[in-house]
Parts: sequence; structure tokens; C-alpha cells
Amino acid sequence: MKTENINYYPEIIDWIAFIDESGDHDIKNLLKKKRSGVSFDIMNSKRSNINFCISACIFYKSDIEDCKNLIMCLKNKYWDLGKFLYNDGLRRVCLHSRDIRRKTGPFNPRFINYDSFWEDLQAILKASRFTIVSSYTNKAKHVQKYKSPFPVYPLNMEFIIERLIKNFKGDGILVLESRGINNDTNLLRTIDHLLNHGNSFISKKDCGKIKGVYFNTKWSSDYQSSYFGIEIADLVVYSVSKFCKSGSKDPIFQAIESKLDNFPNYYGYGIKKFP
Repeated sequence: MKTENINYYPEIIDWIAFIDESGDHDIKNLLKKKRSGVSFDIMNSKRSNINFCISACIFYKSDIEDCKNLIMCLKNKYWDLGKFLYNDGLRRVCLHSRDIRRKTGPFNPRFINYDSFWEDLQAILKASRFTIVSSYTNKAKHVQKYKSPFPVYPLNMEFIIERLIKNFKGDGILVLESRGINNDTNLLRTIDHLLNHGNSFISKKDCGKIKGVYFNTKWSSDYQSSYFGIEIADLVVYSVSKFCKSGSKDPIFQAIESKLDNFPNYYGYGIKKFP
């Protein structure tokens, strides 16, 4: 078992699920607080790190190039050749949710018409063809409800994979954002265990629909290109997590809400909330 990246679309697959996460899946600190008698209200406060979400953006192969071209046109419109001089050199612009929200780097209004870019980004997400499956956990509620709470990452990832296998025709691959070799290896071990054994809802045979699990960084090794699917998953997961946490539909969520699986009745399909 080893982590790998991927730079092509295998002929044998029908779809690709680009997957990203928001928040920290660790619950050890919350368990420690619970055992020491810390109240639920304190654990569930706004200052606590209690939210974890995974989102998968699923593209059928026939739709990938159209979305990729739209993203590239957006970058070329606002930056020369779609590139920007970052602190460590000239790179392809990467649509990183945090940088966009904070208006830093290439998204600083000194360099672009930010309001126009923001509107164009929403329009492109709305026009692109893909489907979203997300799983969210309020870790404080999860720890409070169960004496021995199930680890949060496999809990959410199992739901994602179950929906991919049950709801999408043909075979596919998973492409996750790489977060370093140690973290990637741990995540791959979790996913491989499910794919090799199945669970109460999907059999090992069902899991054969997943033809590979890969980990890509936001940029290629020379930083002259970026992976549009990872960029979109990053934008999506932040807005979905925010919605699950507060009920707030920010502009990105409004642009992508109709893409949630089984829209408009997407709870339990496009969005699963634990507990």
C-alpha cells in the first residue's frame, strides 16, 4: 500500500470524485474534556474546533474538459497567462478558498477587480456539471452522544464512499488533496480497509467500482499548472461545512446548492450530518 498521485484520466473509469476536507477530525481533546467533566455547552462553543466535513465533487469524464476550460478562461481573464508571482516564484493561480476569502496573494484587489472575479467564479461553479456528496460531523455532539464514539474520519468517509458506489453509474477513482506523506498514508489505510472489506451497506464486491485512490497537491511539481478538481473541492467543502454549522448559505453555497445529490431533498444524500 502506497500513496500515489495521478495526472491523467484512466480509460477504464466513468467518473472521478475529487475530495477535500474542512476541519480537524481528531476527537481526543474533546474526549479528554468530557472525561474531566467539561460541560457540553463549553465543548460546543464557537471557539471550539468541533466541525469536520468531507466533500466529494463527482465529475463524469464527459464533463471534465468543459469545467477545466471554464476555470482556465477565468484565470486567463484576470491574470496574464493565468499565472501570478507568488512569494516563491511565478505559479499558476490556484483557486484556494482561504486566499479568496481573505483577498490575499493573487486575489488582492490591488491586482484584480475582485468583485468582478467573485461574480465570475460563482457563475462558473453554477454552470459546471458535477455532483456533490458531503458528510459533516459536529464533534462535540458526537462525543457527547456516544460512550465510545466512532472515529470521525472513517465515519464520514464511509458515507461518501457508500453514496458513490450506490448512486453513480460505472466505475470511478478517488482523488484527494495531499496533506503530506504521513497523513496521506493514514487516510489511505482507512479507505483501503473499507474497500477491501466493505461494511453493513456495501460489500467488498460493490467496492470494486472504485478503481483507484490517489493524492494530488494543489499544484503540479513545477507549479505551472494546478488541479482544477482539487480547487473546486476546496471551494465546495468550506461552504458546505459553513452551511452545516450555521445554516448560512454564502454565495458559493448558493451557486452549488443545486449540485448536491438528490437536490432539493439532499439531506441524507448530498449532505449527511452526524450525529
